[in-house]
Amino acid sequence: MARYYLIIIICYLQIAYSQSADKIFESINHYDYYHTKVYAHKLIKKKKKLFLANYALAYTYFQNFKPFYNLDSADKYIHKCIANNMHTVIQAKQGRLDSVIVQTLYDSISYKQFEKIQQSNIPYVYDRFIQTHPYLIRTITDRVYKYQNKMIVQYAEGVNNSDTTLHLIKNYPNHPEKNYLVLLSDKQRYNERTSHRSKEEYVSFLLDFPKNQFRNEALQHLLNLYITNKDIKGLEFYVEKFKDAKYYSAEAWKWLFFYSVPKYNNAELEKFINHYPQFPFKQNILHEMEMSHKELIPHIDSTEKAGFIDTLGTWIIPPKYDAITPFNDNIAVVSLSDSVWFINKDNQPIFSKKFKDAFTFFNGYAPVFDGNQWYFINRLGARQPQNFDEINERSSDNNYVVKKNNLYGLVDYKGDYILNSEYEKLGDFENHYAYYIKNGLYGIIFSNGYKTEAKYQWISNFNDSGFAIVKQNANYGIINLNDTAILQPIHDLIFYITKNIYLCVKNKKYGFYDASKKCFLYFMEYDFQKNTETIGFTNGYYFKLLQHKKTYIGNENGYINKKKIFQEVVVSKYFTLCKNKKWAYSLNLDKPNLKFIYDEVIAASNGQLILKAKNNFELLDTTGKIAYTSEDEIKEIKTNYYFVDNSTGGLIIDNKGKVLLNNIQDYVVSDKYIIITRTDNTIRVIF
Repeated sequence: MARYYLIIIICYLQIAYSQSADKIFESINHYDYYHTKVYAHKLIKKKKKLFLANYALAYTYFQNFKPFYNLDSADKYIHKCIANNMHTVIQAKQGRLDSVIVQTLYDSISYKQFEKIQQSNIPYVYDRFIQTHPYLIRTITDRVYKYQNKMIVQYAEGVNNSDTTLHLIKNYPNHPEKNYLVLLSDKQRYNERTSHRSKEEYVSFLLDFPKNQFRNEALQHLLNLYITNKDIKGLEFYVEKFKDAKYYSAEAWKWLFFYSVPKYNNAELEKFINHYPQFPFKQNILHEMEMSHKELIPHIDSTEKAGFIDTLGTWIIPPKYDAITPFNDNIAVVSLSDSVWFINKDNQPIFSKKFKDAFTFFNGYAPVFDGNQWYFINRLGARQPQNFDEINERSSDNNYVVKKNNLYGLVDYKGDYILNSEYEKLGDFENHYAYYIKNGLYGIIFSNGYKTEAKYQWISNFNDSGFAIVKQNANYGIINLNDTAILQPIHDLIFYITKNIYLCVKNKKYGFYDASKKCFLYFMEYDFQKNTETIGFTNGYYFKLLQHKKTYIGNENGYINKKKIFQEVVVSKYFTLCKNKKWAYSLNLDKPNLKFIYDEVIAASNGQLILKAKNNFELLDTTGKIAYTSEDEIKEIKTNYYFVDNSTGGLIIDNKGKVLLNNIQDYVVSDKYIIITRTDNTIRVIF
């Protein structure tokens, strides 16, 4: 009988169990989450069907219906569900629950939790998530790790602290972007240790972190500071302490060389090499010193190609270039096919780079144009930091006028600013001054920055005594370097002649004004014809005077011999040339002894005269003595050298009439050289 009751009880319990499950499934199916919670809590209270009860609660709290939705509660109960025998299978009339269904809900709840924590960029939040969700499927786990890796990088970048980044690298050694994190930590360390960008910080950083990936950047910045400050002691320290950094050490050596060698000559080069025997470019410099004694001369052959010959006329560098310059600092500029580069006297390129344009070297520096910008390089190729739009040729002061952003400035031969680019226009500086233009008007500016008011329409170059012609209100006057008017601007024209003497024109009359004495030597009462060439009007001692279609000569004391009238007068450096049908010459008109016997008279650049009388030519020295006479024409080649032309081969003579070479077929003047081709096609050079 007892057994019978036991069976009845068991059957009753099974029916009750089945009924409880059906109630939960039914309430879920009808979205009756209130009763779902009630039934589930009853089961939990009775500690019955915990697997089903926890699932039901997790399901209810996961539904996006108020007031039931609670993601954290759903997460708690789904974990309890799995903890209470996940592999249990519950089969009821209203539904079924098994491990697959439970895992599906677990994954959905967990992914929602993952989406929730994505608002945080703290990497450790994702570690905790993984730890508290041990039943995640691989797909979600991989997604969490992938997102965590992204957050690790963002966190490291956001905190921007090298210690933090290094801690992350230590805690996540398998991070897929570990190399980037290492680079980031190196960059952060570099920025932290060099925040003030000082020499001391860079040195400390380089010594403390020799393997940091930003070492080269630190080396470059430190080198730039030494270069900018022209810090020779710093460069010496640099080449010694960082000699393992071969590129940067070599660059430092180049700048140490150029800051230590004020002039590019053998004495300075030898001094430097003796002081720095470890100089890596020592052999190059020694070779340069050796080559400095080798004289090479630019020359163009019959095909119009240019090369270099020696003083014996032998081709040393074959004629293959379109254009060349003379050697300066043992370097020449050559061009071929729209490219320009530098060569030494062995015809070897100095640098691997070619340019669009370049000027010659001076004291170890040269301006170059790369097609976009002009800048200066030094003798070993190191580039100066300043860039320019244009650079004028080097002035007699060995400076350059430059253009940048449509404004002009002045730099020295190294490319360092003397006057910033802030002027509409600058003239070429001579004796440390030039004109400048502001608002279309001219003023005087000195290389030290001092300037006078810009108030003139035009200013000429200043002569050696510091006088210049100015134009103001369409009239001309004379000023000095202090911008003081020496002669008021009331004249129609003014021409500078010689020795501070100016020819002044007003109302078609001219006279001579001595700026140094501040007086007229001859008043403006002589006839001036438009477009008259004023060369030959005075040498400071005698003056050509035109009046009423007659030509007179006056002396420096104001005396005019009105009895002596000439057709034409040319006053040269030493002689006064007079014409009355024929030409005559005189050294001293105060004691005239004029012989009008010459058909033609030419004043040479050195003051000598070339005379032609009938079929005879004479060369006079500056004392009036005949230095050379010939039946063949005499022509000036350059100062102190003359060519005597004849059909059998010309002659080259000097200012004393000495024959230097004969059998001359042709000659070319190149800089200080006369390059001569003889009738046997051999080449000779006079210099």
